[in-house]
Amino acid sequence: MRFPIVLIFSFFLIYSLLNLSACQEKAEVNLPKEPIPYKTLPDFICAHGDLAFDSIDIQTFEDGSHFSITFLSGGQPHGQQLIYYENGEIKTRRHYCLGEINGPFTNYYEDGTIQVRGYYHEGRMSGSWHFYYPDGKPKEVVYFIDNEERGPFREYHKNGQLKASGYYIGEDREHGLLYLYEEDGELKRRMRCNNGICFTISS
Repeated sequence: MRFPIVLIFSFFLIYSLLNLSACQEKAEVNLPKEPIPYKTLPDFICAHGDLAFDSIDIQTFEDGSHFSITFLSGGQPHGQQLIYYENGEIKTRRHYCLGEINGPFTNYYEDGTIQVRGYYHEGRMSGSWHFYYPDGKPKEVVYFIDNEERGPFREYHKNGQLKASGYYIGEDREHGLLYLYEEDGELKRRMRCNNGICFTISS
C-alpha cells in the first residue's frame, strides 16, 4: 500500500530551492540509499512553458521509504518523476510536460545499473533507445518513431559481440538485409527480409 502526501510550497521556498539546485550537480546513477526528495529540481525542456511547479507528490512504501516523487503543476506531472525500489535505489527517472511524458527516460536495475535509456517526444518513444544487460554491457540499440521500432537496430550477445543487425519498418518487422552473428563475432547467416518475412541468402 502507498500513502500520498502532497506538499504545497510557498514562493519563498521555491525560490530558495531553485538557488540551491543551481549549485549542485545531479548524479544520473547510484543516488544515495536515503533519497533526498528536494535535492535537485527538474532539468528538462518543456515546450509549454518554464520549469515552474506548484506542488510535489510523494508516494511511500508501507515502511515510509519513498516509492515515487513527482513534481506537479496544476495537479499534473510537470518536470522530473523518480520511482524507487524498496532498497532505496532509483528504478525509473522520467520527465513530464503538463501531464505528458516528454524528455529523457532512464530505467535502472535494482543495483543502480542502467537497464534502458531513451527519449520521449510528446508522449511517444522517439529516437535511439539503448537496452543493457545487468552487467552494463549493451543488449540492443533500436530506433523508435511514434512508439514503433522504425529504423536500424543492433542486438548483442552477453559477451558484447554483435548478435544481429538490420532494419525495422514498424511492428517488429524486419526489412532489407538482416545479419546474424555467432557469439565469437563470426557471421552466421545473411537474410533478406520483406515486411517481416525473411529468407536466408547465405550462411
